Amino acid sequence: MKLPISTRSRGASRGQALVEMAIMLPILILLLLLAVDMGRVFFGWIAINNATRIGANEAAKNPTPWSQGLPDDLFYERMAHDLESIDCSIPDYDADGRTSDTNGYAELLQDLKAAPTPVVQPQFINNADDPNDPYEVGDEVTVNIDCNFGFLTPLVGNIVGDPLKISATSTFMVFGGEIAGIPVPPDPVPAGCIGTDAEVPNLVGSTLVDARNLWTAAGFTGTFNPASGTDTDIVLTQTTSPSSSAGDCLIYTANVTVTHKDPTCGPTEAPVPNLVSLTVASARSLWSSSGFSGGFTPLTGSDSDIVTGQATNPVKAVGECAPLTTQVNVSHTTSSGGTCTMVQVLGYTIAQAQGAYTTQGFTGSFSYNPTNKPTWVVKNQNLIGGQTYACTASLQVQLEKP
Repeated sequence: MKLPISTRSRGASRGQALVEMAIMLPILILLLLLAVDMGRVFFGWIAINNATRIGANEAAKNPTPWSQGLPDDLFYERMAHDLESIDCSIPDYDADGRTSDTNGYAELLQDLKAAPTPVVQPQFINNADDPNDPYEVGDEVTVNIDCNFGFLTPLVGNIVGDPLKISATSTFMVFGGEIAGIPVPPDPVPAGCIGTDAEVPNLVGSTLVDARNLWTAAGFTGTFNPASGTDTDIVLTQTTSPSSSAGDCLIYTANVTVTHKDPTCGPTEAPVPNLVSLTVASARSLWSSSGFSGGFTPLTGSDSDIVTGQATNPVKAVGECAPLTTQVNVSHTTSSGGTCTMVQVLGYTIAQAQGAYTTQGFTGSFSYNPTNKPTWVVKNQNLIGGQTYACTASLQVQLEKP
């Protein structure tokens, strides 16, 4: 029996539609993958351009390390954090057979640091008045980054090459560093201070070279005395002009003079510890644990009082080498705010250190140096972990690259 003509037509139409779909479907999928790949390429191009801008901005703000042949770690870290999220692999510059797309941030940072000049490292262009100094305000710095983009679609990769090399370049005007040897603050208005003020850093206990860097990083353009030499000596005291204390807001053209001492002590000597702000009981314990066998006054009593001053015999400053037989007499007063036990925060991030400090009940101020390295960790602290201090005592920490 023959089928009606209309039934045969419908069957033929269905068959034709299936054939057309079979032909068109691969093309549609290919177009979809092409659109996805083009979107990924565009996103990668935007991201890598943003990374070069971040790097150029950091180098323009802090050109001094590069002028001294000392690469700025923060330059690489900031770019690495921005490049982490893009689907574009930085070349294996360190030739260890690993790439960032499979080994993460640590490998990315390592490859960026190993990149050959002029890739990644900032290139300074001399535009200013000193023909021998391309690192001063008014000069330019250029940062270039290359990355390899892998396609999802093999056909596209076969046409344009897989991986596809994407490059980006950014140029910024230098706005930090030095002019005629005078530091130019990258941030003339540090947090907490207004107008032309900067926050006075605590230099006591730092080496001279670190103290100079702290003074400049805080935003000060005034002189640091001594300007050079004895870099490994330890700072004992600091005196600013105009007069101030650590943590004060001071005009950034202020000068500072520090006293210092060779940290190397003989076999029968030890550095004099800072007992101020400790309870009398904690100060007595610290004096003994520092190796001193000389007398401590008061020998007994007033254990919960807070030490307000110390005098040694023979006379020695905090941090200075003194004979182990040295005696100390402390002045003290009753603590109106109670006492708190300090936790050791070495290796903590800034947030962790501040949190631990307040959790212990301390109500004083918390400060850190350098103030422009928010990703660094605590290297040392002025309040000793495990010791008891007035709850109003302030914690000052010095940071280092993790």
